[in-house]
Amino acid sequence: MTVFNNKVIQHIPKTGGTAFKKAISKRLDMLEYNTNHKPLDYLGYLDNEKFSSYEVVAVLREPVNWYLSWYNFTVFKNKNDPLGAILLDYSLNMDDYMDNALDLTEFFKKDPNLIKEFKRYIAVTGYSHITYFIKDIDNLTPEFFEHKSLYSFLVTAQVDENTKLFRWKDQYPDFLRYIGIDDVDIDKVNVTKYTFSMNDVSIEKIKLKDKKIVDLYNSIENIKD
Repeated sequence: MTVFNNKVIQHIPKTGGTAFKKAISKRLDMLEYNTNHKPLDYLGYLDNEKFSSYEVVAVLREPVNWYLSWYNFTVFKNKNDPLGAILLDYSLNMDDYMDNALDLTEFFKKDPNLIKEFKRYIAVTGYSHITYFIKDIDNLTPEFFEHKSLYSFLVTAQVDENTKLFRWKDQYPDFLRYIGIDDVDIDKVNVTKYTFSMNDVSIEKIKLKDKKIVDLYNSIENIKD
């Protein structure tokens, strides 16, 4: 969560975070507050009524592309992420991985030791993208995830129906201009070259399981000149 130029910017993991940090580093005079990933209701804990009145802005990535990026990130760049590590340990291939990631409740119900292992990973590494949104890790149960997918869990924790959304693929420069940054040249937004692909079955499962997020992404309006 970043408060910048009278706006609250919610950074959903794997949606141009590196480019965003680069951009705001050039305009620290406009930075009012900055922390790691936080749920939207975190604004209520900041004891700052001014922030609560600000518009909330976020960038959303198309779900299939998001899962490819997350999988790539977990496998090749950050094997220490607790949730990613457990999903990898329990999944024989990417398609199994997707089945598990698309319903976190059912995944953790498969084996009663998975929650314990997840907590152990967190205790060792102290970090996971998803742990920022779990307020009571000690008493965590599979039901906490409400049968949400990994992506829908992260998105719904950080945005609501009033959030101003931009598409990651083609509207990132528009997003930067909207929050007040128009003098930073970003040629590309953390483009990843994948060495794998997702089969049609997994893609259809994403469209079905994450239909609300797919519909939300498709509802983002085009930028008018």
